[in-house]
Amino acid sequence: MDASSQSERVILAERRGGFGGGSDRSINRSSLACFSSNWLGDHSASCVEEINRVILAGEDVKWQVDTWRVGSVALQVTRSIGDDDLKPAVIAELEVTETTLSEYDEYLVMSSDGLWDVMSSEDIVSIIKNTVKVPGMCSKSLATEAAKRGSKDNITVIVIFL
Repeated sequence: MDASSQSERVILAERRGGFGGGSDRSINRSSLACFSSNWLGDHSASCVEEINRVILAGEDVKWQVDTWRVGSVALQVTRSIGDDDLKPAVIAELEVTETTLSEYDEYLVMSSDGLWDVMSSEDIVSIIKNTVKVPGMCSKSLATEAAKRGSKDNITVIVIFL
């Protein structure tokens, strides 16, 4: 899989705050202080909405090895800038979510699936809390931990302190 096939998710942590819940596509805050990565949609071939969209566009979705995959190339993501051989089923349409930052927001983590496939939001917050507060060090710690946990996908991590 080339870099253009990556799907990204974001986590925004707060210094303190209350608890709010919601569906997989909403922002969740907890006293542990994180917005869940789930406020961005799941753009994988495991998501029912994405499976239906891909099939309606004329491409097959099949269970292969360990997960649902698109087409004969067995792509795990359903949105990609590359992978022209799977167009129009695999699209490059972005999902954009906007939120207002507060005075309590502490950092932002942007990462590819290589991190999110093997770590929860809570794991990520814990590692950042236990790492020197230098963005590069936090990014490296997270990527290293994802590799140790056996991530099989590209691992790209950016930590931005606000």
